[in-house]
Amino acid sequence: MDSGNPSTPLMNTIPIFKDGSTKIPCPQHAGHMQPPSLTVRYIWSVERIENYSISSTPMHTKCMTQQPTPGILCRPLPTPRDHLTATEANGKLFVIGGRIDVNYHNNLNTNESYDPKTKKWTQFTPLPTARSGITSQFLDGLIHVLGGESGEGTFVENEGYNPETKKWKTFAPMPSGLHGLASVLLKEKIHTLNGGPHPGGGGSNHHREFSPNK
Repeated sequence: MDSGNPSTPLMNTIPIFKDGSTKIPCPQHAGHMQPPSLTVRYIWSVERIENYSISSTPMHTKCMTQQPTPGILCRPLPTPRDHLTATEANGKLFVIGGRIDVNYHNNLNTNESYDPKTKKWTQFTPLPTARSGITSQFLDGLIHVLGGESGEGTFVENEGYNPETKKWKTFAPMPSGLHGLASVLLKEKIHTLNGGPHPGGGGSNHHREFSPNK
């Protein structure tokens, strides 16, 4: 796949995106959105990964905020990067994509997994489309990596990684490219929230849902 071309052709797959979901009442800048009522076991940074517990606190607006409490410092991330995505799958943490030095011209396709039992990192099959400013969710045995940006534009890609077979599969793309978007898994569907339609900033009130079983 060409990381500079966000219009990857739609494969003959059943899964579809629905773009008619309720819009988010608080438009968010790209990269500033966190879904409410979500338990996050890991928060990551450029050079290390830390274990946190998260609690949701309602504010006097229609948005929510989350305040982390310090936890345990874990083994450093092998590939320093930012604007990556991280998802727990089968008891392991998968850290995928991102970029070097906050520069979307230096996107990565790195796919590294941390096992809290062995306290070791392992590198797996790279993300087919190198991108940053992405989001991910684990659904039906696959880690779906969605959206992103580069110097040429934003991405519509929806690529799924199977930790068991160590292979990637291309799914139906998003209706339009977004970066810095959030996502949450709810009732066997992936909901993508907000995000910027153009590289380097911006925001939106997009709310879309994806189901591989429709």
